[in-house]
Amino acid sequence: MHIGEALRTIRVRQGRTQESVALDVGFNSANLSRLECGGQGVTLDRLMALAASLKVRASDLVKMIEGPAAIGGVQLQEEEIAYADDIQALCRAYGSLDAHYRMIGLMMIRDLAKAQRTAK
Repeated sequence: MHIGEALRTIRVRQGRTQESVALDVGFNSANLSRLECGGQGVTLDRLMALAASLKVRASDLVKMIEGPAAIGGVQLQEEEIAYADDIQALCRAYGSLDAHYRMIGLMMIRDLAKAQRTAK
């Protein structure tokens, strides 16, 4: 996978068109198409702008193209990678909340965990 494929994957998951993303960053949609197909490179500034338009971090896009993840030289399993991605998404969502809603979110997660334990 290359950076263009990672961008396309995120864009398609979000139901966005090339035109809408290109418009957000002041990029020609034909250039975005070439980038997504691997026919054109991207500068770091443009990558940051594209990531912001897609509401992801540039580092998340890079992680998508790095292949299997490893921490401290230890290879991570697919479930661990998915779990780490979920944690990052939760952290971003949690960080956007004010203190009152953070407390409500924590209470909801605790209640869900408790409900799952009792259901087993």
